[in-house]
Amino acid sequence: MNTNLYVVGLSHERANQEVRSKYSITDKNIIQLLQEAKDKGIDSLVVLSTCNRTEIIGYVPHPYKIIELFCKYTKGNIEELTSYAYIYKQDDAITHLFELAAGIKSQILGDYEIIRQLKNA
Repeated sequence: MNTNLYVVGLSHERANQEVRSKYSITDKNIIQLLQEAKDKGIDSLVVLSTCNRTEIIGYVPHPYKIIELFCKYTKGNIEELTSYAYIYKQDDAITHLFELAAGIKSQILGDYEIIRQLKNA
């Protein structure tokens, strides 16, 4: 199966707090989401859920697999998620992750709290 690196996410850049809260994933749901992904043959997946963003990062054949899991384990739906979400593939996904880790994508430019959050994810 041919897979690509995808990032599917929702952040303060495109969605207000009310919308972001619908797509926050609890620690319990992260564990369940990762187990379901593994059961479906998706071994490389990371879930980042903070107050400013929720992202699922992984190697999948198509981003829809991530979108399905995203919505199943949150209070949102696919239609709303796709209207606010960003989807990055391959090189764009890598660039996004480096910018995120550097604090460029933080609400407070240069905030390095995201490094700890990424490590924990």
